[in-house]
Amino acid sequence: MTAVHAATASGPLQTIPLSAVAGAEISGVDLSQPIGEALRAQILDAFLAHHLLVFRGQSLSPAQQAAFSENFGPLEEHVIRLPDGNKPPLVHVVSNLDADGNPTERPHSHGNYFLLHRTVVRGSVPH
Repeated sequence: MTAVHAATASGPLQTIPLSAVAGAEISGVDLSQPIGEALRAQILDAFLAHHLLVFRGQSLSPAQQAAFSENFGPLEEHVIRLPDGNKPPLVHVVSNLDADGNPTERPHSHGNYFLLHRTVVRGSVPH
């Protein structure tokens, strides 16, 4: 597996495959800033080629994460309701961990099954 480089306005976009099956790490892009059409196309091409993208070291507010995600299609509201009956924020945490970090039997969430998965879930992936 080799890294693929492409020039962006903010510097080189680097795509490093994570396995021979799926996944790539993308670096050289600040997702808190608007991306242009050329960079959007590069990220989409990487997604279609690798099926899962990891952007390490990003610090996005919920509004910034939603704005980035909207580059790839309209966002969907989640079907769940909060205990008070209200809808959760568009960008929200879905977890089966309790307040102490222990797994629970609570249900988990799946997004839609469109060509591009458009449900936005904030969180982190250990590395």
